[in-house]
Amino acid sequence: MSASEETAPWWAFIARALLGAGAELLRETAAALPAVPGLPDPADIRALLGGEPVEFEREYVWLFLRPEGAPCPPWQSAWEAEPQLMGSTHMRALEWYRQAGVEPQAANEPADHAGLLAAFWAGWLLENADAAARQAFFREHLAWMDRLAAAIMEHARHPFFATLGLVLRTLVAEAARETAQPASASRP
Repeated sequence: MSASEETAPWWAFIARALLGAGAELLRETAAALPAVPGLPDPADIRALLGGEPVEFEREYVWLFLRPEGAPCPPWQSAWEAEPQLMGSTHMRALEWYRQAGVEPQAANEPADHAGLLAAFWAGWLLENADAAARQAFFREHLAWMDRLAAAIMEHARHPFFATLGLVLRTLVAEAARETAQPASASRP
């Protein structure tokens, strides 16, 4: 199994967590995660998901959705110099999805949501997508997630979310290394 194939389930797990899957579903998903050097033991992830589900949900909302200002907004556009939800980063991500034959089901969900981007990336890793396209997509839509990971690690009060930030940061760093090789960019 290649390094990309090993990390694909972890990217899918990150996607579910960022899209708001509940603790029980994440516990089930964590049970199927492969052990990967540099990432936490899947059993430790499952243990962090124990406890009261309401605490988990409260932390998710506080980190990502709090109306008065979430410290970790999950949309790429929120991290741009001039934030604009459903703006250019949404349109560019949507273009990538459609080029790959993927049509988001929810018309009102910004395509630049970190969970959607991570899910798309996980699929590409399993499909062994073109290296040049992966490099271009990483630069355009995943590199910013290092800042999101740092914010999650800084603001998380629940141990699962602190670990989630660490896992995301590790995965982004690994993807950066994998896509660092020169390739002719292939962008839709």
